[in-house]
Amino acid sequence: MGLTERFADGAVFVDLARVSDAPGVGPRLAEALGARYPGGAGLAWIGPAVGDAKLLVVLDNCEHVINAAAEHAEALLAASPSLR
Repeated sequence: MGLTERFADGAVFVDLARVSDAPGVGPRLAEALGARYPGGAGLAWIGPAVGDAKLLVVLDNCEHVINAAAEHAEALLAASPSLR
């Protein structure tokens, strides 16, 4: 089974190299997902942004913001069981 069959809604590449600090992870992720980032909403925006999408999300270059990237990854996975 190829990526197209496994991820009907495609793949999203989130390059975090230019994100300078943890608060920048959410806006960058929202931009990559094509979602509106409601500043100050914590991680609550992620569920409505991904819904039940069958989507591959790749978080890259996140070493310098690893804790924030991990929090967002956990929220993504909790929001959609079809997300990888």
